Amino acid sequence: LILQRLNQVAEMKSMLEESSVQLRFDIDLYIDKKKARAAGFFFEQEEFVQLLDALQSIATARDSLLNKVKYQGLIDLVSELMDPQKLLSALQKKLKSDGELKDNASPALEKLNASIRSAENALQKHSRRLFTEFKEAGYLADTELSIKNGRMVMPVLAEHKRKVEGLLLDQSSTGKVSYIEPLTMVQMNNELAELHISRNQEIIKILRALTKMFLPELNELERSLHQLAVLDLIRAKALLAMQMKASNLKLSKKKHLLINARHPLLYLKHLEDSESVVPLDIELHQDQRLIVISGPNAGGKSVALKTVGILQMMMQSGFLVPADPETEMMIFEKLFIDIGDDQSIESDLSTYSSHLKTAKHIVNHCDQNSLVLMDEIGTGTDPTFGAPIAQAVVEEIHDRGAYGVITTHFSNIKNTARSLKHAVNAAMLFDTEKLEPKYQLVIGEAGSSFSFEVARNIGLNRKLIKRAKAMTDTRQYDLDQLLAEVQQQKDKLSKELNELQQSREDAQHFKTEYSNLKDALDKERESILRKAKKEAEALIVNSNKEIEATIREIKESGADRLRTSKQRKKLQAQKEKLKDVKKAIPKQFKVGDQVRLLNTGAVGEIVAIDRKDVELRVNAIKTRTKLNNLELVSSPVAKTKTTVRKVRPLELESISYELDVRGMRTYDAIKEVDQWLDKAVVQGISKLRLIHGKGYGILRKELKKHLEGYDMVKSIKHESVQQGGDGVSIIELS
Repeated sequence: LILQRLNQVAEMKSMLEESSVQLRFDIDLYIDKKKARAAGFFFEQEEFVQLLDALQSIATARDSLLNKVKYQGLIDLVSELMDPQKLLSALQKKLKSDGELKDNASPALEKLNASIRSAENALQKHSRRLFTEFKEAGYLADTELSIKNGRMVMPVLAEHKRKVEGLLLDQSSTGKVSYIEPLTMVQMNNELAELHISRNQEIIKILRALTKMFLPELNELERSLHQLAVLDLIRAKALLAMQMKASNLKLSKKKHLLINARHPLLYLKHLEDSESVVPLDIELHQDQRLIVISGPNAGGKSVALKTVGILQMMMQSGFLVPADPETEMMIFEKLFIDIGDDQSIESDLSTYSSHLKTAKHIVNHCDQNSLVLMDEIGTGTDPTFGAPIAQAVVEEIHDRGAYGVITTHFSNIKNTARSLKHAVNAAMLFDTEKLEPKYQLVIGEAGSSFSFEVARNIGLNRKLIKRAKAMTDTRQYDLDQLLAEVQQQKDKLSKELNELQQSREDAQHFKTEYSNLKDALDKERESILRKAKKEAEALIVNSNKEIEATIREIKESGADRLRTSKQRKKLQAQKEKLKDVKKAIPKQFKVGDQVRLLNTGAVGEIVAIDRKDVELRVNAIKTRTKLNNLELVSSPVAKTKTTVRKVRPLELESISYELDVRGMRTYDAIKEVDQWLDKAVVQGISKLRLIHGKGYGILRKELKKHLEGYDMVKSIKHESVQQGGDGVSIIELS
């Protein structure tokens, strides 16, 4: 039943969020079935108005929900409602929206209504004529026609009342005006009264017939109204769930897990004040049945305990709870609660004795299907004696297999929770820097009461606090201090972990942005290169045509020196132009191509291509350079014979045997080192000094890994400690 109600509320919430549902629940109807079945009984017109509202509400609910295929729980509920169309149609044919009977509710009523209107018109016409005559004669007071006892009368001045023949029906309070029904109007008023009597009799006849139609349907109607009330409750729960941002949950037999749970009243109050609520995460299961919460005063222990309790009551009453949808809850047959002070003068109960009485009831009746909630167990008496009794109660609750949440400041209860097999400590966190609670629950560790910190925060005299510390039991104080220090260290580690996680997310974000930008630039570069190649090839074709035409012109000119010289100059210009165009054509290289280094003239074979960087094998030496420093060799060159253009040392670019890459990103540092090594290989330098720094060692490791991939790198060693240690690498080249 609980699961059914939870699902129905969840469906109603989903439906209300998707669209506005037209449901009417403003029904004020009570049917006394015994009285209704008595002889001669009939519903009054006002009662039929209420019946009409009820039937319309039932019809609206059926029409709104029966076609909502995905809301099966609500469909099952609504399908139990009666079909009101027959009764609804009967009432709508007889009644107006204001509850009055329609003129044509029956042929007899329609005829009587017509006769009444005719009689009233005739009476109005006759009375107006008499009123004018008496007015002109001076018999009437300065007022209009009046109605007394349902009959039309003339307001005649007292001194002229004998001049008007008729029946005296009333007199003014001063006696100056007499209300007389003229004899000529008596018969007309009598006829009108008889018509009204006949009309009332016909109305009663119609109401009896309608009542007779409703009597067999009273039980069904009563049951439908009950279902409508259930539907109204479900909608109210759904509206509350929307306000609290509550979710449906899973029912479990093995685990009670609250995720981001909020106390509903606290949440709604903070919502009004535009404040946030610190959510609660708590888990109970077979191996963790009891949770003992400790921590500072006003730190949220009682709120956590009450949150567990009220959410349990809500769930078992069919309410969605303000927690994440992944929440799982168990159903408990018994709930035992000891919160607050139940002392009573009448019952001669002190605070402590009232708690003992509750504890007695709990330990006598709790079992494996129970949830126990006890706030500040053992308080109200001397802690020397109250703490051991509280410990015994906790152990008994544990041994009886009950589940529970217990709050305490007693150290022996914290130690008990640590020693019991199915119990665990939990702590409410405290900000030791700001000296204020965080209202966050952490499972797995006991909490310090932070008594002296709280006292200092509220402004208690420092000398008093110091004297109190001196009087405190040493072992107890040391334990409390240890718990406080553990929490401080945990807070510090948690903060550092959050910062590290944020840095990692930022790095990933930048990496993704860089990758996307690089891909876009590569695509744009390829597009530009393709376009440039196409244009260059077209230019070559045109240039070749012009060269051929020029050569043909030279041949045809024969011995004409001037003309021949002019064409030769034109031919030379075309050749130079063609040469420039060929240089502009994008170079296409692949692994295995024979290429020449433009800066040295050395010829080698492409071993690997990494975007703009190329790895070459020149004789037995591997080196790296840029694509734009290469040109294809038209014919294969034997690997054993490499033509090297001789370059005098003065022509080479000067290079330092030392390179500092500290502070660079890994990618930029590798790029810089590659160029540095290329120059060193060309100039025959055999020993280099690379300064990369120590730091976290990331740059050093990446550079070493990269350098080990070079065939020409003979060894990599660290500098001496005096000269920089592992912050400097000495590279020997073969």
